[in-house]
Amino acid sequence: MSDQRSSQSIVEACEGASDATDAAIEAIQRGEIVVLPTDTVYGIAASAFDATALKAIFAVKNRPYDRHVAVLVADRLQAASLIETSRLFDALAAAFWPGPLTLVATRRPDAVTAVGDDTSVGVRCPDHWFVREVAKKVGPLATTSANTHGDSSPPTAAAVADILPMIGLIVDGGICDGEASTVVDVRTASPLVIRDGPISQADIDEVLGLTKLPQPGVSMRIAVGSDHAGFHMKQDIADHLRGRGHVVIDCGTNSTDRVDYPDFGAAVGREVASGGADGGVCVCGSGIGICIAANKIRGVRAATVHDATSAKLSRQHNDANVICLGERLTGPAVAIDAVDAWLDATFEGGRHVGRVAKLDALGGERV
Repeated sequence: MSDQRSSQSIVEACEGASDATDAAIEAIQRGEIVVLPTDTVYGIAASAFDATALKAIFAVKNRPYDRHVAVLVADRLQAASLIETSRLFDALAAAFWPGPLTLVATRRPDAVTAVGDDTSVGVRCPDHWFVREVAKKVGPLATTSANTHGDSSPPTAAAVADILPMIGLIVDGGICDGEASTVVDVRTASPLVIRDGPISQADIDEVLGLTKLPQPGVSMRIAVGSDHAGFHMKQDIADHLRGRGHVVIDCGTNSTDRVDYPDFGAAVGREVASGGADGGVCVCGSGIGICIAANKIRGVRAATVHDATSAKLSRQHNDANVICLGERLTGPAVAIDAVDAWLDATFEGGRHVGRVAKLDALGGERV
């Protein structure tokens, strides 16, 4: 071990100074593996195009060859040279890169990297200046945690040197003791979390506009609103919601005096869009006008429903966060059943994710 350690160099990374950067670039270009600091943990890195260097990474870690290594990239443009981007990939990369999110995407047919498998590659843009600077100069970096397979990752360069004396260059970036990145598969319309990490499923859903109602049985804050033609049904629904243990935010109207439905549809929509309410129920004579009003508020997906089936589907397929009913068209018992069906349903995701994202992207469009 002493002979191995005598050939090992630990170089401090200082932003603005080029010594460590140049040393890492030169070593990688020679086909060596190096240890670099990242925004999560220290990583063993090599050129993503160097199959021999990649084999060396697996060897020093005792890592099984069926456990694929991700790629660190300088930016989204560099990632796009390796994988086929998609609306889902673009949305998550824009929201969380640079940062602790690895996205597993379809490999480009012309990508000749040594990492991933025949069809996919995991890519991440780290929130660490040093790694991004190196990647800009040498290209994508095959990188995995600087430890032996199955063990925890040492937080310091010196600790890494103790367990990996066979690696010639270790770049010291101070303490790197963050949590391993969240890994998400974006090859389908619905994102699939493969490994939990700092970015939660709720964070991902929020970015994609899939702000979900709480699960059935959980107390919610429900905004209700109506015009004069829907006042009595609105009152009945509010009483029913309170009976189920929910908090009701009553946006009016408060009598059968004539009023304008856009005011109350928009009021419910604002409560939902701002996060003041988990969902909303609107009522007017037909359920149509007040639905149009609610949908004018960005972030609202309001659906006019007529029964339990249409209400359930509005959640399952459209992720509706507001439903609208017509007092003149729907009986009170049917309306209550519709509200319950909507509350008890959950968004199915899958093929519907991309479609709902397109709905949200239409907000504010002018022609």
